[in-house]
Amino acid sequence: MTGVRELWIGDVGTLEEHRGRGVASALLSWTLAQARAKGYHRAGLSVDSANSTRALGVYERAGFEVARTWIDYGRAEEL
Repeated sequence: MTGVRELWIGDVGTLEEHRGRGVASALLSWTLAQARAKGYHRAGLSVDSANSTRALGVYERAGFEVARTWIDYGRAEEL
């Protein structure tokens, strides 16, 4: 326990027909304001860097920065 309250944002999603209208940015802005009001000190989330929905730009504009990266492994053949 560090004593620092961190909000973890599990999922942010916008239906395809509503993308590009600022919906995700507005949701993040509102969520972060609510978290500040409730005493949270920082926020985090995870995102697939290969995401083709421009999510990375939304998060960067909201002030998020890359803290760490990791690699997932998988097997193509059935077991």
